[in-house]
Amino acid sequence: MVKIIRHGEPLFYSLWDELRLKMRYGCTSYSEVALQYYAQRPKDKKQTMLNKSFIIMEDSTPVIGFCGVDVTSREGRRLLAFEVPCFTIENHGYAKHPSHKKIFLAEIEQILLDSDYNVWYRDLLVGGQLSIMSKYLLSHGATAEVISPIIIDLARDESELKKDLRKSYKSLINWGAREMNPIILNNTTLSWENMLEFRELHIRESGRETRSVESWRRQYDVVKAGKGFVVVGRIDNKLMSAGLFFYDENSCYYQVSASRRDEFDKPLFHAILWTAIIQSKEIGCDWFEVGEHYYENIYKLVSLSQKDFNIGKFKAGFGGEIYPALDIKHKGTFI
Repeated sequence: MVKIIRHGEPLFYSLWDELRLKMRYGCTSYSEVALQYYAQRPKDKKQTMLNKSFIIMEDSTPVIGFCGVDVTSREGRRLLAFEVPCFTIENHGYAKHPSHKKIFLAEIEQILLDSDYNVWYRDLLVGGQLSIMSKYLLSHGATAEVISPIIIDLARDESELKKDLRKSYKSLINWGAREMNPIILNNTTLSWENMLEFRELHIRESGRETRSVESWRRQYDVVKAGKGFVVVGRIDNKLMSAGLFFYDENSCYYQVSASRRDEFDKPLFHAILWTAIIQSKEIGCDWFEVGEHYYENIYKLVSLSQKDFNIGKFKAGFGGEIYPALDIKHKGTFI
C-alpha cells in the first residue's frame, strides 16, 4: 500500500534518515539537526517558511523522499532547503516502479504549480543517472550547472591518505601540529564559551557578523547532539584557527572555519583540516567531504570571488576524488 508521510508527522525524520543513510555521502547537510541550523538564517531575516518535505512509502518502506522548503521574502518565493538546495533521495530497490514516480511527481507538481518559485535543487547523480526530480525540472526549462565536490575515501590507511596530500602540505601540517597542538572539541568537551570564541574570531576575520548568535547556537546544538565537532589551534593560548565539521554515520562535511589573517604567513588551517580528516576516520565515517573544487577557466565565468577560488584550491591539496553533481535551477512559472 502506497502512502505519503509529510514533514511534521511523528515518523518523518526516522524514515528520512532510513533513506538518507543509504547514500554514501552528500547527505550530512540534510540531517534533522543540520537542517535546524540552516533554518536559522531565514528566521533571522523574518522570512516566511513552509516546509514542503514528504516521503513516499510502500507499506513500511520509504521509497522516495523530498526535502524542500518554501521560503518567502521581499525578493519573492524560493524552493530550497532553507539555505542549501532542495534534495531528493530514491530507494532504488523500489523507486523505479512507475506508480511511485507518478505519485511523487503529482506531489511535486502540486508544490511547483502553487507559485512562481525560484527553485534550487541538487542532484548527486547516484549511479551516474539523473534523479526523477532533475528530469522533471530540466524538461520544464531548468538550467543545470556542474559542480565538483571533493570526496576523500576514508577506508584507506592514514599512510595512504598522506600520500594524496599536496607535496608542500606535509611540512605545513607538521608545523601546525607542533606549534598549535590542535584539539578536538566534541559533544562532551565543547562549551558555549568555546563557540563564542570561535564566533568572535570569525567576525574579526570576516570584518562583519555573517551569522547571528542564534545561528552559532544552532551549530553548537549540532555538536552537542553528537553530529559534529570543532577543531581549534592555539599559540600562546591565543586562538589562531578553528574549524567546524558536521558528520553522520557515513560521512563528515567541512562546514565553516576562521583563521587569523594577520598570521597568514603561517600555515594555520592545514593541521586543523588534517586533524578533522583523521578524526572522521576514527569515529567511523567512510567519506570526508572537503568542499567544492573550482577550475580556473570556469570560476571566471560565474559569480565566484578570487577568495572562494583560492579556498577551493587550498582544499584540493588534501587529496580525494571529484564526484560531479548538478545544481539545477529554475526561475519562472511551471505549466
